[in-house]
Amino acid sequence: MSQYKDEKTGKWYAIFRYRTYEGANKQVKKCGFATKREAKQYETDFISKMNGSKDMSVKSLSELYLADCKKRNKPASYQTTADCLRNR
Repeated sequence: MSQYKDEKTGKWYAIFRYRTYEGANKQVKKCGFATKREAKQYETDFISKMNGSKDMSVKSLSELYLADCKKRNKPASYQTTADCLRNR
């Protein structure tokens, strides 16, 4: 749970660890955030997605759902579903 500022670029990055469903620890580093708040929000959203938290936002839940739909639906069906979710 750390956010740092890259002195060379002036951008923020988040680096943190999470546990997979198999029990392995993984480290994630995401760069290029304009503010520390954006980096912290990315970290919070990522961890809630990976843990399947009940407190996740509707946006995060819809992103997970669309990722699942993309794997199992035809492109036209996926596009219809994505449009419905994005327009509401």
